[in-house]
Order: sequence, then structure tokens, then C-alpha cells
Amino acid sequence: MDLFSHQQIIKVWINSCTTSEQVDLLVPFINEFVIPKFEKLLETKDGEDKKVLAYDLEVTKVELVAAIQTRKVILAGTTKHSTDNPINDIS
Repeated sequence: MDLFSHQQIIKVWINSCTTSEQVDLLVPFINEFVIPKFEKLLETKDGEDKKVLAYDLEVTKVELVAAIQTRKVILAGTTKHSTDNPINDIS
């Protein structure tokens, strides 16, 4: 499986989290297992292939961080709104 396929699967994992705590539990897994696996793949390449893969790896890291941050913002918004009851504000 290539880097892009892995990235898409991880994004599905991130987006399937229903609480911020789940996202927080997923982040160490990504840092300890997924990223090192990508970096080991990078070590097997040389020349131009290595440069392209290194660039793709950096883009993947940025996109995963963005996906994590976006999910946490979405979850924070739903948590805030779920506790706000507009019916109680009606006088």
C-alpha cells in the first residue's frame, strides 16, 4: 500500500472519532507507529525517488495534523452546542 492510501485510511480513523479523547488516543499511535513506518520506507529509497517520497511524507504529516485539528474543532463545537439548549433561553 502506498503513502496516499495509508494517509486516506488514517483520515478515516480520525474522522470516525466521536470524542476529543478518542482523537487524543489516536495521535500517539500515529506518532509512534505510522510515521516511523513511513520514515523506514523513505530509507529504502535513493536519489530522486527519495526526494519525492520525502516531500510526500512531509505533505502527509501536514495533512494529518490538519485533519486532527479540524476534527478536534468539530468535536469541540458539537460538544459546546450539545450543552447549549436554546429552548431554555426563551423567556
